Parts: sequence; C-alpha cells; structure tokens
Amino acid sequence: FMIACPDAVSAAKFSQRVQTDMFAVAWSAELPCPVRVRIGFSHGDLDVVFDEHSKGFDYFGTTVNLAARCEAAADGGQVFFPNTQLSHEAAAAIGASLSDPFERELRGFDEPVRLVELLIPDVTAAYRKSRPQLYLESGTHSSSQSQHSSVGGDSRHRGSIHAAVPANGTAHDAERMQEILRHPLVQTGALTTTQYMALCHVVAGVLQQTLRPVRPDERRGVVKVLSKALDVRDPATDLAGVCDAIGSRA
Repeated sequence: FMIACPDAVSAAKFSQRVQTDMFAVAWSAELPCPVRVRIGFSHGDLDVVFDEHSKGFDYFGTTVNLAARCEAAADGGQVFFPNTQLSHEAAAAIGASLSDPFERELRGFDEPVRLVELLIPDVTAAYRKSRPQLYLESGTHSSSQSQHSSVGGDSRHRGSIHAAVPANGTAHDAERMQEILRHPLVQTGALTTTQYMALCHVVAGVLQQTLRPVRPDERRGVVKVLSKALDVRDPATDLAGVCDAIGSRA
C-alpha cells in the first residue's frame, strides 16, 4: 500500500519506525518465519486527485512509480530510496545512517537507478548476520536483483509499503488538475477524476511496454510525433516520464 509524506525526512522516520517496531515483535513460533515488510520511498512531483467516492486522495506519476520500484527492489526488512534524496546528516538526525550508493535496474526506467538503503540500528545489523548474501564486505549491496532467500528463516517478506513524497511540500499541480476537471470524460460524469487518472496510468503503461523494445532513435521519433499531437510540452527524457506525460494527455 502507499503512504504520502510531506518530505523525505518524514518518510525516512516513518520507515525506520515501521522496521524497528516490526523487528521488535515476538512473532508466534507457529509462523514459518518472522513477518517482515519491504519499504521504498521517493521524493518528487506527483499528481494528487480527490476521489469523490472514497472521499480521499489518490496519487499518480513517476515519483509514485519510482517509490514502488524501490520497494520492489528491497528485501523484507529493508528500506530503499534514490540516492541524494536524504543526506547523511538528515539520516543521522533520526538515529540512522545510509549505505553506500548502489545501482539497480528498475522496471520502467531505461537506465539503472542509483539507490541507497536506510541503515537502522539493530535491525540492519541483524539482517547482515542472518542474510549476509544481501551485502558485500564494503557495505554496498550485492547483485543487481533483489534476493528473496530464506537464510535463517528470517528473510521472506510478508508485505510491502511505498511512500510518495511530494516535491517542495506541494501535493499537486493546479494547472494539471484543471485539465483533468475539463476533460469530457470527467465533465460528463462518465469517469471520476480518480478513474480518469487510473486510465491515464494504464495508457502510459501500455505505451511504455510498446516503446521499450523499439530502437532509441525510432523511439525518439514516435515520442516526438505523439508529444506534438497531444500538446505535451517539454517531455521528460526517461521512458517512464515520457509515457506518463503522453498518457496524461490521451
């Protein structure tokens, strides 16, 4: 599930509290292994849409996708997020520290993304002991893929969380919200704002899957044509960002 935080420090504090509390629980011996969750968060711009039915907010955009991919790359008990989004000083202020940066190939992103792990006292030390294959001697992380092993019966995850952190504390782009509200599907009541944003997300995902195997030069040509036709201004350079921008205008 997803949680929105006002800034990266708040996301880190929340993640640390979850992992510390989960680690401290005396889980039943009847369970095959202790319950662990993996957490990923990302800070950046995103779209926030009010859902008239649930009377709550839903979140869309590359920041949300990146948070989800960070979570997917982690193992149970770990917290991953993009490098540079939290300083060593900020981590130390909440009683944690940061790993050395490492690269992971994340679904939906053309190039490997540099990540760091939030190192939590006691929790990370215990995982290093029970699952040494997740770490290298230097303190960096091992393979480019998340490992889900069962060393010591303490490595399986049973849940996941990803946190979307709005950039500059702003929840949404007012201009984009007005575009959504003016769309015929929303104005006629055929779709709620949340349903429309979900549709855009699906379109972006299909477009991403379609363009990924295309040669870079041909992909740029297709993106240029679509961006012009749909009036996408200043499209992003990464595939996920481009598809999000085009999908939101479809």
